[in-house]
Amino acid sequence: MKLNYKNQMILAISLVVVCYVLAVVFRNLLFRTIGLCLCGLLYAIHPVVQESEASNKDLKKLVRLVGIALIFIGLFTSV
Repeated sequence: MKLNYKNQMILAISLVVVCYVLAVVFRNLLFRTIGLCLCGLLYAIHPVVQESEASNKDLKKLVRLVGIALIFIGLFTSV
């Protein structure tokens, strides 16, 4: 599976939903943190944008920063 914009978006959303369901089932907020951190890490390592904006390098930097911000949100909101 090649990670283009659509596939990575589906993967990220399903990852977060599965982790939130696990957090509710097991009553453990650690799963929620793991889901958000993995989703942020996915975008920090492999920033994807839509094909029409693929030539914009600043947008890829912004996607990386948002991925890192998502990691911090996951770490600091679970307490």
